[in-house]
Amino acid sequence: MTDTKEAKQQNDLGIDGFRAGEYEEAVESFSKARDLYAEAGDKEGEAEALGSLGAVHVQLGNRDEAQEAFDQALELCIATGDLSNQAKVLGNLGMMYEAQGDIPKAAETFEEARDIFAELGERGNEKAISRQLKKLKIQTGDALGALGDYQDELRAEEELSGPQKMAQRMFG
Repeated sequence: MTDTKEAKQQNDLGIDGFRAGEYEEAVESFSKARDLYAEAGDKEGEAEALGSLGAVHVQLGNRDEAQEAFDQALELCIATGDLSNQAKVLGNLGMMYEAQGDIPKAAETFEEARDIFAELGERGNEKAISRQLKKLKIQTGDALGALGDYQDELRAEEELSGPQKMAQRMFG
C-alpha cells in the first residue's frame, strides 16, 4: 500500500488549479490523485478525486468524461458508505444535467442529494441544493412549487431572519 500524502498533495493542486481556472492542470492533478489513492487502497479519497475530476470536466464541456468520473465516484461512495461525498457528487451531477438542459434529471438528482444532506444534518449543503431546486422550478414555470419549497424551509428553520419572519407571517 502507498502512502496517501502525495495523493492529498495532488488533490490540493487540483483544487488550486480549478479555482484558478486552470482546468487542464486540474484534470492532470485530480487524475494523479485518483490513481495514487487507488494504489493506496483509499476508496474514499479516490471517490473524492473522481468527483472533483468530474466537476472539472463539466467546466471543460467534456460530458462523457464527466459522466464517467461521476459514475465511478458514486460507485465508490456507495461501496464505502460515504454519504456526504455521495451527496456532493450527486449535486455536481445535477449541475451537469442542468447545464445540458435535462431539467427533470437535474431535479431528480438534486432532490436525492438534498435528502442525503438533510439525513446527515448538513444544513449548509442542504440549503445550497434546495436553492438549486427552487431555481429549476422557477425556470420551468413552477413558481408555486418553488414557493411551497420556501414555505417548507421557513417551517424547518429554527432561527429566522427579519425578512424570513415577515415571509412566514405572509404565508400563514
